[in-house]
Amino acid sequence: MSSRLSENIRLLQSNLSQALETLAEAQNQTRYLMQYDPYELPQKLREITENAYETLRYLHLSREITELLQELIGNQFALASVISPGNLKLMSEWKPKPPEGIKPNLNDINAAEWRYQRYQYEQYQAGKQEQDILTFEIWKERYFNPAAQGGRPGRPGGSQQVAARQALVNEGFKNVENVELGGRYPDMVRYNLEGSIDYIEVGEMLQNGMPEARERFKIADEIPALGEKDSVTFVDKMDISRRISYYRGDDVETKILGDRS
Repeated sequence: MSSRLSENIRLLQSNLSQALETLAEAQNQTRYLMQYDPYELPQKLREITENAYETLRYLHLSREITELLQELIGNQFALASVISPGNLKLMSEWKPKPPEGIKPNLNDINAAEWRYQRYQYEQYQAGKQEQDILTFEIWKERYFNPAAQGGRPGRPGGSQQVAARQALVNEGFKNVENVELGGRYPDMVRYNLEGSIDYIEVGEMLQNGMPEARERFKIADEIPALGEKDSVTFVDKMDISRRISYYRGDDVETKILGDRS
């Protein structure tokens, strides 16, 4: 056996050993995560995940092995977030009941509350937990208000936006309902291997190369909440190649299509 081959085998063994140690450390962190309140968990999980991913980046492993280890780490933390004492307490206390009485008309008092209670009960019957469903404010804005105004609630923006989102799914983005960013809720999200997060908003782009006003208002709230390497990208629903990516510190009222920074 050549000395070069022996050295490569030794290096591979060493890197695999370090990778397994990284995985073991990630699993060990589960015990410490149990002490955190569910509202503190996302930031803590993100810090630990970034550290684990950063370690894996510098190991000379195949892409397949690296992605497998990252998936194992991610699954471990997802389990930790679900079984934390705070979440278990929330899960045990949340037992919504079906709404009482006849369904009120859309313009009646408590019409939104009655329908939200029905939504909660249906989600509970489907096996969802309270932290998995929309809050009343988000549900009302997304489903009740459009219906009360004569629109079609819950639709992701018509055929153009549906097609745009489906194309973005092929790029690794996921449609989401309850991922919060600066008090807003992006349309899609993608978690990158190095720990950064890419958020997506899909809508109408104006002729001047800027998102329409309501989208700018939304993005303006999201930008300050971005992590150092995170981004929120506005995608034109008519042409998904037309995109504007915003980073922490950007001004949504001045950045237009084609700007690089």
